[in-house]
Amino acid sequence: TPETRTSSGPGGPAGGARPPRQRSPRRRFFRFFWPLLAALFIGGVAGVAVAAAIHMPQVGSLSEMTPSLVTQFYDRHGQVFATFARERRMMLKEGEIPPIVQQALLASEDSNFFQHGGIDALGIMRAAITDIRHGKIVEGASTISMQLARSLYLSRERTWRRKIEEAVMAVILESRFEKADIMNAYINEIYLGQDGRRAVHGFGLASQFYFGKPLTELALHEIALMVAIVRGPSYYDPRRQPQRALERRNL
Repeated sequence: TPETRTSSGPGGPAGGARPPRQRSPRRRFFRFFWPLLAALFIGGVAGVAVAAAIHMPQVGSLSEMTPSLVTQFYDRHGQVFATFARERRMMLKEGEIPPIVQQALLASEDSNFFQHGGIDALGIMRAAITDIRHGKIVEGASTISMQLARSLYLSRERTWRRKIEEAVMAVILESRFEKADIMNAYINEIYLGQDGRRAVHGFGLASQFYFGKPLTELALHEIALMVAIVRGPSYYDPRRQPQRALERRNL
């Protein structure tokens, strides 16, 4: 049998095999840089979340919630002649809240309220896309549960820590209470304006403050106006900014 010879050409060893190429220092750097950056980011977020959890306020029962109410003074004929409070509220029971109020709030503030568990991922993505298109923050991503958590337990400071606390508290609220309880607490607690030095909280008192009548007697356009105020009670104040409030109501 004739002897088979192998030879190495200019392309490398026999059989056409090539020696492994050396990775450039730049590629090696980025190979280790991105995992390190991701680990630092995840660690930072986890650290903030742990720090927020350590200082997290205790969540009590919504049915036992006792916010500051209006103190009313009556004369001997049973008529109110004076009121006193730093924060004004009139607590409404479920049967005293017209269904249209809840429907309007869902359409305006949290259309996925009955689907999410406190944090609305779709709402966050939708808000991010809207903000990118406008080049500024024009739409928030806070759910009704997150807004209630902020109003009941947290400050209004705009920090990442407060935002994380708000999200965690919303999940806790959702895990402990029924949706109906959260919605009723929100309707009674949400900040809706300022009466001098006194804050106006809840739709029950706001209907008296803005229209001088109970919530059950409001017309559809009046309820729509109050729901519009929720997004920014100062910015959409119908007494100081009537045109701005009207535009928001008509959305």
